Amino acid sequence: MDETILGAQRAADDALRFITANSRDPLIAALSNGTLLKVCALLDAGANANMTVPAAEGMTALGVAALGGRVEACAVLLDAGADPRRRMGDEITARDVAVNAGRFTTAKFLEETERMANMGMRPGPGQSYLELAWITMRQAKQGETCRDCGARVPSESSFDHLTSHLRQVERSEAVG
Repeated sequence: MDETILGAQRAADDALRFITANSRDPLIAALSNGTLLKVCALLDAGANANMTVPAAEGMTALGVAALGGRVEACAVLLDAGADPRRRMGDEITARDVAVNAGRFTTAKFLEETERMANMGMRPGPGQSYLELAWITMRQAKQGETCRDCGARVPSESSFDHLTSHLRQVERSEAVG
């Protein structure tokens, strides 16, 4: 794996430890170092899937899960009503957090959920975001065709490929 990606993941792990140490919320602790079952139990007990973490400059629960690369936790939060388009303190989404943290499978999953939300879509009857997460993870292992440009991208190159598209979008937004 590329040293840049490993460095980003190490920095994300450090940030996650800081958030956990400075938040007293059980959902945040479960998202950063607990089991998926504990996350589900807390959400079933009424934990807010759209909560923010003051110690992390307004990062959302979804952002915390994205920072840790926890695709399944992101899916459970989305099924509980978290908004993938919600902007955090520095105007970034959970997908942006995942990209910056080198969590490319999580970024791909959140990109798809943002796209669905922008079209007013949710998973169909009897389906969940968790099923979409499993499909995304399977595709990441096999490599996949980029939806933006049609290139076949092996999973170890997905992060670099995705960030190249994001840079192109940022440049076009800066010009436009």
